[in-house]
Amino acid sequence: AGIMGASEVLMYDADEEQKDYLSIILRAAQSSSDLIKQLLSFSRRGKEVDTPINVSDVINAVTTLLERSVDKKVKVSKDVSSEPLVINGDPSQIENALLNLGINASHAMEENGGELHYHVDLVSLDESLDHSHVRVVVSDNGCGISEEVQEKMFEPFFTTKAKGKGTGMGLAAVYGAVQNHGGDL
Repeated sequence: AGIMGASEVLMYDADEEQKDYLSIILRAAQSSSDLIKQLLSFSRRGKEVDTPINVSDVINAVTTLLERSVDKKVKVSKDVSSEPLVINGDPSQIENALLNLGINASHAMEENGGELHYHVDLVSLDESLDHSHVRVVVSDNGCGISEEVQEKMFEPFFTTKAKGKGTGMGLAAVYGAVQNHGGDL
């Protein structure tokens, strides 16, 4: 925050060349800030907020964002319930997890296009229990994940992307958020 704030103040009196350098500093600081947020989210192993979340609403928001930002060859679709499917948890962690899954899936389909689909419903995992669970299925028809990569894909900093194209924190953050909410992948 200090680096970003000082850089922004310096921008007011900077010439064009200085502004170019300050822009580089601001972008690097923002990238660092984003990475730190992901690391903190992963390392906390807990929910920052514990509030009722309608998972269908989160999926609606995520798919709207993805429809506007992913490659146009990728069709984003959803199948959500008109009735509230509510869990208790941290809305930002759930939204980030669903967004990270969508971004990863869209990257897998950049070359040939395809469909990214979100589905949410209630399931009973054990008939003897008195309650149901909210299940979210995120599917795509991308290139798939090899068994070798599947063994490592939730590890922090593991990535199959080219240098500078990914941090390897996306699926690790998804895994952490799901675990924080008592879920399973």
